[in-house]
Amino acid sequence: MAFLKNKRNPETSTETPAALMVAGSNHAASQNARNIPLIIAREYKARVQKRSFVVGTIILVVLVIVAAFIPTVIEIISSNSQSRIAVVNTAGQIAGQNPVSYLDSQLNTTLDSSGQLRPVATGTKKQFEIGLAQPDQVAALRQQVRDGKLDAVLVIGRTPAEELSFDYFSSGSLSGATAARIQSASAQLTFLDKLARLGIPQSQLGTLFQGPSLRATSTNDEKSGRTPAETGAAILVVTLGVILIFTTILQYGSTVAQGAAEEKSNRVMEIMINAATPFQLMIGKIVGIGLAGFTQVAALAAAGIAAFLVQDPIKSAALGNASGGTRIDITSLSVGLLGLVVLYFVLGFMLYATLYAAVGSLVSRQEDVQAALAPLTFIFMAGYFVSIFSLNAGDAAWVKVISYIPFFTPTVMLSRVGNSSLSWWEIPLSVVIMIISIIVFTWLASRIYRAGVLMYGQKPSFRRIIKLAFSR
Repeated sequence: MAFLKNKRNPETSTETPAALMVAGSNHAASQNARNIPLIIAREYKARVQKRSFVVGTIILVVLVIVAAFIPTVIEIISSNSQSRIAVVNTAGQIAGQNPVSYLDSQLNTTLDSSGQLRPVATGTKKQFEIGLAQPDQVAALRQQVRDGKLDAVLVIGRTPAEELSFDYFSSGSLSGATAARIQSASAQLTFLDKLARLGIPQSQLGTLFQGPSLRATSTNDEKSGRTPAETGAAILVVTLGVILIFTTILQYGSTVAQGAAEEKSNRVMEIMINAATPFQLMIGKIVGIGLAGFTQVAALAAAGIAAFLVQDPIKSAALGNASGGTRIDITSLSVGLLGLVVLYFVLGFMLYATLYAAVGSLVSRQEDVQAALAPLTFIFMAGYFVSIFSLNAGDAAWVKVISYIPFFTPTVMLSRVGNSSLSWWEIPLSVVIMIISIIVFTWLASRIYRAGVLMYGQKPSFRRIIKLAFSR
């Protein structure tokens, strides 16, 4: 630690005591100003220049991009596959409907951007190829299904009571999506047939299954001013943000503790403590490692956002008008929401990192770090699980109370932001509580760190930690 300056020795000075106090105060401030940035730079470079960090970040970026494209790849693959279904009609006239045309119109549909079913565009490859076969071909058609040449055979007949009957023979699972859609279309066809036999005019039958004109809003959308699509995008980003905060703080918080324990185990701490104060070492380590974590998170976030933004153009180019599914437009998100993800990440990391550093300073061997961190990890995991639950219950009173507890605020409050409407004062209040908590726990952790870095051969207990924290 040659780059750190030794402290001034007042005993060699000829200045008056008052002057010494002022000079000592100014000297301590200047030492903090010089040492902390140097320690931050050292810790940051030591992490980001490691080959494991670079390779790991590249692998994670690739995984993020691949995960973002999985829905698009599945949709493209599905669009290129086609199910062949043979229909045998022995029921005669069915409500004036051609069963092949009716099933074709019901099965070959896609979701538009508003979530409504629409027929596939003309000239687009259909998901189901439906053809009419003769009654004497049923046995041969079943054999084709067994041989894999056909996907299914649907035989439409009538019972002695003139009710429609359906015999469905498939090579796939009867609990799959195709069987469910065949069953739904058969039920609609049966309903139309019954109405036709009761004498309902044919002109009226065609309007029975037309979708209603429904405009759905909620009090949350009304208060937040978001559209349903924007709410869906907000929930997606908040969920990913909560997961990112949880995994990153666990990973880099443990790194802070491991770093303190490593320096104790190889006695480097005894040299460093002569060049910088424990507070400087702790803050420099926390901020330096935190910046390394933020660098990795920024790379992952940039890759994920870019992957989401290019999916629609790729789907349009590959599928044309056939592209469907639920579209999530993250460009509609406000900068404020993305800023809150970053803000709660920084606040959460600073809070937990100070405590992780304090615990790490009490451990003499790296093998004991994870066991010592178990209580903190348990508390943080509890907040993570509550935040996942609160995605569907953000307005529950107990969730609101927990969101103001500093240990849980970074994940639970962020989760509430995504799916519920908050009063204007709630976010500022949570930020103020977090900042006050960080200041208090930084003071507390620095005292533990100061005593713990040179404590060897003693197991950290809660009683000992409290004693160290409030000892002079």
